[in-house]
Amino acid sequence: MLMLASYCIGATTSCIVSLVIGWPIFYEICDITGYKPKEKFPLIVVIGILYCGALGGAVFPFRPLAAIVCSSVSGITGEAIDPLTFSLTSFAITICLVFIYILIGKFILRPDVSPLIAAGDPYARYRGQKFTSKARVGGIAMICVLACNFLPSILPKTWFIAAFLSKFSMAAVFATALMLTALVRINGEPYADIPKAFRNGMNWSTIIMLASSMPLAAMLKDPATGVNDMFTTLILKLLEGASPLMVGVIFIAFVSILTQFAHNLVLAIVLSPILANVGLQLGFNPAPIAILLAMMANMGIATPGASIFGAMLFANKEWVPAKQGYLYTFSFVFVAIIFVCIIGVPFVGLFF
Repeated sequence: MLMLASYCIGATTSCIVSLVIGWPIFYEICDITGYKPKEKFPLIVVIGILYCGALGGAVFPFRPLAAIVCSSVSGITGEAIDPLTFSLTSFAITICLVFIYILIGKFILRPDVSPLIAAGDPYARYRGQKFTSKARVGGIAMICVLACNFLPSILPKTWFIAAFLSKFSMAAVFATALMLTALVRINGEPYADIPKAFRNGMNWSTIIMLASSMPLAAMLKDPATGVNDMFTTLILKLLEGASPLMVGVIFIAFVSILTQFAHNLVLAIVLSPILANVGLQLGFNPAPIAILLAMMANMGIATPGASIFGAMLFANKEWVPAKQGYLYTFSFVFVAIIFVCIIGVPFVGLFF
């Protein structure tokens, strides 16, 4: 349940939030059941919370990496990636990977769960808790945001509501939701304290990193530097004669491995335009590969330099020894690469 909860939190907020919430809850369960840090079961669950949170972060197109990839590819090809198709295909693949992780842990790694069984129901203290008014407002706001993004893809294009919502970008939808929630008052107090949210609720390290990466990305994409053209030409020579399916498999495998050593945010910024140009040159739609690119870039967890949450995992030395951390993360990333290349690439291609 913790891993599925982490997946949902990663999808609706961020992987970092899933760690901040999921890890302390699990540590408390370990105190109740008698598990100690660095034992096999706690190690699998601690890494699993991160793994599933990262997978959840790849579901929706408005998440940071997905938004970067989609906007970059759409800007070059001139065709927007449908948000509903993005979410449905990403959800199908990532939820399969979540259950594969759980099944591998249960039937192959087989940690000792007898203390957990003997403890009865370690979640009992949480079952009596109910949604607060603030939680209900936040849930309604999230549903409305998702509806505004998905309805234009579901409803007939001739309907007024579909035509109206299609005029709004994801940024406009979020800004409107933020403005409306700021008008809501609960017990005489505003639901959303905007200044406080900007001070404490913003992941400024990611924003600063993204901002600092933009000049580098702009330089790499600038035709005057020739960097983008050089990489595009090199990839075209390497992939000459390959089918779109094989291009997708090679590109995704390359990105999935590289993102374990290069920061996933920078990688998404740099490789997205190259993918779009390669697709245009070879005459295929790069959108399916872009969806998987965003997904696998989000799986940069196997080294501290791969992502912010990868750094958080390996900084958690009390519960995750470095040797076992590298072993488990690289192993499960490898499983994800195999699954996405064999199943994911042809599956997403069916929708385009």
